[in-house]
Amino acid sequence: MFSIAAINDTDSRGQWEPLAPTKEALEFHLTQAYHDGLLKLQAKDYEKARELLESVLKDPLISNAEVDNNTTDGHLLQLKLRSISWTISCFVFK
Repeated sequence: MFSIAAINDTDSRGQWEPLAPTKEALEFHLTQAYHDGLLKLQAKDYEKARELLESVLKDPLISNAEVDNNTTDGHLLQLKLRSISWTISCFVFK
């Protein structure tokens, strides 16, 4: 856990306030789940691969990514598209 306090602050010594995960940490988790799904697909474990890829697609960070002039979500849209295509292939290969 992290705590942000002034150097000379003695009142908040026992108070810890947990910080929420950053957007980058959430994106890393999704990318890792996508990668694990591809590894399962390569190992012909189609059920587990489909489960992992669907979890990526159901995540709010991915499901709320939209195409617009905002270029910061481009990599999320790419991850979404690739997850969809690989999830479909799980059904085709099965």
